[in-house]
Amino acid sequence: DFSVAIARYIGIYGSNQDYGLQTGSVIPVFSHRAIKYPSVDFTIWGDGKETRSYCYIDDAVQCTKMMIEKMKDVQIVGPYNVGSNDIVKIKEIAQKIVAISGKDVKIEFDTSKKAKILSQWCDCSCVFEEIGWQATTSFDDGLEIVYNDIERRIK
Repeated sequence: DFSVAIARYIGIYGSNQDYGLQTGSVIPVFSHRAIKYPSVDFTIWGDGKETRSYCYIDDAVQCTKMMIEKMKDVQIVGPYNVGSNDIVKIKEIAQKIVAISGKDVKIEFDTSKKAKILSQWCDCSCVFEEIGWQATTSFDDGLEIVYNDIERRIK
């Protein structure tokens, strides 16, 4: 007899992510650009209206622990979307990171390059309804943690 927990993690972010300008994801790359600005420009591919949903890694780990605990009572836990129901535009992410940097950064948009993903979001209400989990780290707090981590690693 065995038990299983199934999770689909959506937009997980946090410290120690790859911040390479060609290889990193949105949050670490925007942080990197803001830290290095003006020697590195702050250009966004697309018009910035694309949307994402993000969940801080510590929240996702907490959900995973709760799912494992639930396996003591039931054989199959999930499948659950593990993330946040909050949606944010790419342009808003950039503006928030610039505000964290405290710099006067000019954000530019390169509409000749299309964003690869127009929207990334999943309904995460089932995991709350069934095991009582929801992300508790505010997006702004998570961004500040990531920004400070990348700034420390770059310098």
